[in-house]
Amino acid sequence: MDAATLAAVAAVLVGATVQSAIGFGFAIVAAPVLALTAGPEKAAPTLAVIGVIAPVLLLCAERRPRQVIRVEALALTLWALPGMAAGAAVLAVSSADVLSVLVASAVLVAVAAHAVRARRLAGESRAPASVRA
Repeated sequence: MDAATLAAVAAVLVGATVQSAIGFGFAIVAAPVLALTAGPEKAAPTLAVIGVIAPVLLLCAERRPRQVIRVEALALTLWALPGMAAGAAVLAVSSADVLSVLVASAVLVAVAAHAVRARRLAGESRAPASVRA
């Protein structure tokens, strides 16, 4: 096994570990390494397949009862549909350089939004009950 393959396997393993620990992060960790080692043409379908298999394996491994939050799941699905259409339109008219900048920007915005939300939630949990009410 060559160094590129080992790096790709390590990135997938670390990404899957992060995903199982905190609930997201697989693609953020694995996608850049896979794109560099295997090329974007192979990285995208690989990430798509692993991105479906990993959560299914995680669900099968858990022994606790599952609770589906139907309203939120429906809302997320409905909001995803126009997002997919917009993404397909952007893919059809954009160059690879523009797409790289858009993806990098989206990842940075998502990380920043998550950090802000985590700080806000941490601040709320430390506040006395009278302040939270």
